[in-house]
Amino acid sequence: MGLTILEGLDRTGKTTVAKYFESIGYEVIHLSAPPKDVSNEQYLQDISEIIASSSTKEILLDRSHYGEMIWPSIYNRKPVLSEDDINALKELEDEVGTTRILMHDPNVEAHWQRCIENNEPLTKVQFIKARSLYNQLINKFNFHTMTLQQFIEKHPEIEQSKSKNMPIENNSYSLETKNLDSKSDSKSMEQIKLEKANAINDILSKKILKSKNNIYDELESEIREFLNLKLSSLFGTVNEVSLTKDEIRFYKAMYKKALKKGE
Repeated sequence: MGLTILEGLDRTGKTTVAKYFESIGYEVIHLSAPPKDVSNEQYLQDISEIIASSSTKEILLDRSHYGEMIWPSIYNRKPVLSEDDINALKELEDEVGTTRILMHDPNVEAHWQRCIENNEPLTKVQFIKARSLYNQLINKFNFHTMTLQQFIEKHPEIEQSKSKNMPIENNSYSLETKNLDSKSDSKSMEQIKLEKANAINDILSKKILKSKNNIYDELESEIREFLNLKLSSLFGTVNEVSLTKDEIRFYKAMYKKALKKGE
């Protein structure tokens, strides 16, 4: 009996791995972000009960409480669990015997391209930051890194299951070179949103106006405010802001100019 924890960004092969564990008799529990109204005490209790139950049966956690070390920072929300809470839960995990697996793809650009193609709700800045935070779990909480290809090589029966009923997640971990410059002519609205968000993040990452004096500094601040509002609106998190028609025309003009300069 024991517990296996499966973590990692989307499009790294977690679904395939979870399906494999399910096929050999594990109880697979899929955890998402904590409910908005859950308390720290309640969430700690819920996770503790799951960990304790693995002393009598084999359990795989597909995503876990370790996500609280990643996603609050990515999406700017308050974490339900602190690092001390995570360490306390790790002690419980060690008591029952736990294997922690971090699925990853060492090819950053190929991984990012899969996220775009599958409309994952991340900007590239968020994607890179999440990868970095996940990498910190390796030493801090004893996660073992694994690619989908490595897992399949270790469990060749997965390949045989292609002719059966267990779905294989398409993550393209082949050794063939993928042409990342080739793009589909038709893009979904989500892909367009992601590309716009990436362009805005790129512009915001450096100084927009090169000239230096109080007027330019004020304009820089106003342009950044507008771009941040635009970025928020792409993901539906912006509140309505009252602007005059002249302000709207000005911000739109500066936004287009900044985008053109970014290109």
